[in-house]
Amino acid sequence: MTSNRYRFGGMRCRAEGFTLFEVLVIMFIIGVIVTFGGLSISQHSDRYIEDEAKRIHHLMRMASEEALLLSQEYSLLLTNKGYQFATLDGSKWVPIVDDQLFRNREFPPGLNVSLTFDENEVNLEDAENPAQIYLLSSGEMTPFELTLSGESELPYVVAGSLTGDLAYVRPDAAEADFGG
Repeated sequence: MTSNRYRFGGMRCRAEGFTLFEVLVIMFIIGVIVTFGGLSISQHSDRYIEDEAKRIHHLMRMASEEALLLSQEYSLLLTNKGYQFATLDGSKWVPIVDDQLFRNREFPPGLNVSLTFDENEVNLEDAENPAQIYLLSSGEMTPFELTLSGESELPYVVAGSLTGDLAYVRPDAAEADFGG
């Protein structure tokens, strides 16, 4: 007589494996953990893009306000590698080097940057002749649209108008955020 029950020291034990239900529950739990892990990684990978777009928006707003308050002309010099601010000294634009706030900054790796003036895309490859967005003491600025994207290709946009309005647009927003 064959049975899957054995006797050990007067105790009966069943020699069984996992039931199908137990295996399915474990597979479901593993699937949930993997899904949350994947979502966490993809959200984190776009976080640096959002942070950089917000940083540029806030720095440009501050430079624009400083231009108004100090009657000083500012500009933002952009390449595909990074950006820095400059001031007008006579007839020459001089990069700001001694200011912690408006210092030279590099874009994080994997960040795709594009800049358009009047719907014409600007070449950001030339480090010797960077693209320039003017922030004037009159409150005016060069109309532009700066688009930052990464692996997910969801664009974050910083845009400026001739009248000095700055906007930050998130991929999930229907309208631009002109606030801080």
